Amino acid sequence: MSVAEVRSGIGTTITFGTSGFTARVKGYTDLSVERETLDGTHMGTSASVTAPFTGLHFKEMCPGDLATVGDLQLDIVFDPDANDLPIAAAEETITLQFAQLSTQSAGATWVFTGFASKFDAAIPHDGLITGSVTLIVNGEPTWTAGVDI
Repeated sequence: MSVAEVRSGIGTTITFGTSGFTARVKGYTDLSVERETLDGTHMGTSASVTAPFTGLHFKEMCPGDLATVGDLQLDIVFDPDANDLPIAAAEETITLQFAQLSTQSAGATWVFTGFASKFDAAIPHDGLITGSVTLIVNGEPTWTAGVDI
């Protein structure tokens, strides 16, 4: 197994297919996929005979078939004069394009169908006006690895 290359997030972009939403993105958080876990414990589950767990019954967990993609949050520099926040936009194709390495002709992409579900803003007296946009991912995302030169 090769060691993954360490890289910065600088150059990563996001494109909204229909709404045309754009922003100065400071970061992306909660990019995750979670597989369900099923509890297969039953009345006949054996108790441990090994110290220090003697007498305890441990749950028997099984991998499930369903997966959920976590909400993707965009941390942005907010422009209060822009009126293109996608909070009322219909579900659309959204592409997260990772910056390409010097050894690639194209960076990795993560494409999904989704929509904005939440917007928050922070308006400090001594800094940038920032915000966050929460995106809901609907269904399976398509992950494409970067293309090596």
